[in-house]
Amino acid sequence: MHDTDEQMRVILDRAELIRRRRRVRATAVVSACLCLVLITAMSLMVPLAKGELGTPSGSYASLIQSAPALGYVVVGTVAFLLGASVTLLCVRLAGTREKGPEK
Repeated sequence: MHDTDEQMRVILDRAELIRRRRRVRATAVVSACLCLVLITAMSLMVPLAKGELGTPSGSYASLIQSAPALGYVVVGTVAFLLGASVTLLCVRLAGTREKGPEK
């Protein structure tokens, strides 16, 4: 049998584990949403960068065809931002796992 102090410690440790899992899950959801928002925003900005506000169908392909350097810049920027956000997410998740319960 456990005495009261051991039971309280086990309960508090379990509560901290549940809180940590919720933080990790919330961080993953927010990161995924931010990536989707970033991709959507960049795809909507392509017609603005080209100087036309028409229909978006085929606008990215025509942007690369008419101005290849600008297309590479857009693709490079999006790739860098997505890579940086995934890296930060992984670092944060690894730090959360390694930290363990704080006493």
